[in-house]
Amino acid sequence: QERRCTDILCVPVFAFAQFIFILVTIVGMSDGDPGKLYKPRDYQGAFCGFSENWNSGPNTEEQVWLSYTMNVSSTVDEIMKQMVCSSYAKEALVDGSSPLITDVKDQRKYLCDCCLSPCGKCSGSLDVDDVSTSSAISSVIGGKMG
Repeated sequence: QERRCTDILCVPVFAFAQFIFILVTIVGMSDGDPGKLYKPRDYQGAFCGFSENWNSGPNTEEQVWLSYTMNVSSTVDEIMKQMVCSSYAKEALVDGSSPLITDVKDQRKYLCDCCLSPCGKCSGSLDVDDVSTSSAISSVIGGKMG
């Protein structure tokens, strides 16, 4: 049995696809920087070792090897404030019959840090929803975590 190409119509399509691939590669190499394919990036997306980064990012030309960790504060800050500064936590920490924070100075600091009492740190109350029961903690905070 003689062997022959049975899908001859696919050969021009394949050749055209290869041509487009090579064309896109050449245009990308002339207009872009191939180093951005393999250089490390920080948590904001800035490439290490580049003077110009996207979106007016920082100049990291002198920082060839740079290590950033995830900015946990910006990730969980609102969730922490919502839990620690809730009326449920306030009841347990300062208002209850046997509060967990017993020192008056520490109680004032807690109330000030949560903007629950007037102080120089706050210009108003925190912009978080109140959690008033223990059962609401898991649903409210779990909903934010996804």
